[in-house]
Amino acid sequence: MSQIDSQLLRSLIVNPESIDENFLCGICCQLVVNPKECENCQHLYCLECIQDWLKKNKICPYRCTEGEIKLKEPHRFVKNSISHLNLKCQNADCDQIIELGLMDSHYKECKHTIQNCQNEGCQDKIKNLNLEEHKQKCQFRKVTCDQCLVIYMISQDHNCIRSMKQQIDDQNLIINQLKQLVLQQQATQQEQQQQIKILQQLIERPQGQKYLVCDKGHQLIWINPLYNQKCGRCLQNNEISRFKCQQCQKIYCQSCKKPYFYNQKCPSNHQLQFDKIARASISCDFCGEIPFKKGEGVWSDRECDFDICISCYNKAQQ
Repeated sequence: MSQIDSQLLRSLIVNPESIDENFLCGICCQLVVNPKECENCQHLYCLECIQDWLKKNKICPYRCTEGEIKLKEPHRFVKNSISHLNLKCQNADCDQIIELGLMDSHYKECKHTIQNCQNEGCQDKIKNLNLEEHKQKCQFRKVTCDQCLVIYMISQDHNCIRSMKQQIDDQNLIINQLKQLVLQQQATQQEQQQQIKILQQLIERPQGQKYLVCDKGHQLIWINPLYNQKCGRCLQNNEISRFKCQQCQKIYCQSCKKPYFYNQKCPSNHQLQFDKIARASISCDFCGEIPFKKGEGVWSDRECDFDICISCYNKAQQ
């Protein structure tokens, strides 16, 4: 049934006196709109009418039973019969007669129906009859430039070079935003990898292996070098930090928390490897000197960047 207002719909009926009385609402006594049927007595009611009735009464208006009324959808014959009723178009300038079931589709396509212009920014209301003409003249319509293929509003002062420059600027903005997103994701990934590494240290640490603790007694974890970070103890930021407390979220410089190794394994429990000739870029995590300059070899774990020169290694073994 049509979605228009029930009173308007009834006013458009061509021959209202010809309506079968079986299609009249048992409450308002007019053409039933959105009909519901009493399961017991088969009387029809407008949905709106019966809803208002049930706010105060629970029984059928015809009191066909003392119990609460039970409603159902009417037989399709009823709906089909009502849908074939002839109505006038709700547009005053249209003289067509339409079946009720086709009212909505007709109104949408009727040449006298008024619509809003679909062009963004345009406030004009136009009949379907004049819609195509309006589309050709609307100052808010969009066109495509034959030269640069940019879509722009016809009322705008279009310049190909300026438009293409704007497109480039827009694309660069998107690229920069994507770059920032990639950097954020990379930072998150690095942080997650560091967390995984720390957890592995805790899981793999052999029973009895010594470890350092923070000022609150929490176990410290060996981390990759951090530079210019404030130490949780001395509060200085001029030394490399290599230990971190997961609970306190504090880091400690190598002066406050000296590195150590245990059973030829680094603080992260990785096996140390000996190189007879140290690389020139390596410095000892214990004494800070460069083994290459002293002509010494080095014990190292490249995975967690741990290095100890022969001199410090031998002292620690004594």
